[in-house]
Amino acid sequence: MYRFRKRVHNGRIDVFWLREAGGLTMLVPYLLTHVGSFLEGAHLRVFTKTDGKDNKKINEEQKSMAAILRKFHIDSSDLHILPEFSKPPCKKTYDDFREKVEKYRVETNSGDNQIPGSFDNDQLFNLREKTRSFLRASELIREHSSDADLIVCTLPSARSEIPSPIYLGWIDMLSRQIPPTCLVRGNQVSMSALNLKFP
Repeated sequence: MYRFRKRVHNGRIDVFWLREAGGLTMLVPYLLTHVGSFLEGAHLRVFTKTDGKDNKKINEEQKSMAAILRKFHIDSSDLHILPEFSKPPCKKTYDDFREKVEKYRVETNSGDNQIPGSFDNDQLFNLREKTRSFLRASELIREHSSDADLIVCTLPSARSEIPSPIYLGWIDMLSRQIPPTCLVRGNQVSMSALNLKFP
């Protein structure tokens, strides 16, 4: 914890904007660059994903994110759109995730047989796309930000239908073997709907 008391000179905060979640993912690192923070004056880099490799889609995503960055006086040249999000995670990443959650897997977990804090293969299968997305995000975070002073990343949505071992497995994969990571979730209000004014 001592590292958060001593000011970091020429620091860098990397923001991974995985989805629109109310803007807190951008507000927290923005505030941490101000006077009084251990990361005062830190350089901000923002990474976000796009749904495909289509140049038109990437340009739209870039314009949308640049508008959000302007609200926080962040230079849009520090914005990085990552089309590699669409690639599947490597086998080792999948294996690491499965190893973390395997002890909570049961044969059946429905109706009267439901065991708290466990999941079955059907539940894991139904969440395969979300799992794929978060595992791929974890790879890209390690690839691009292993030398950052702080990583701020969108926290996955916690819903009642998501078994806790799977959800916690996602969080563990997003924050392991990397610099200090702050997982943030906002109020789900679109940033474009907010009239933010910062000095």
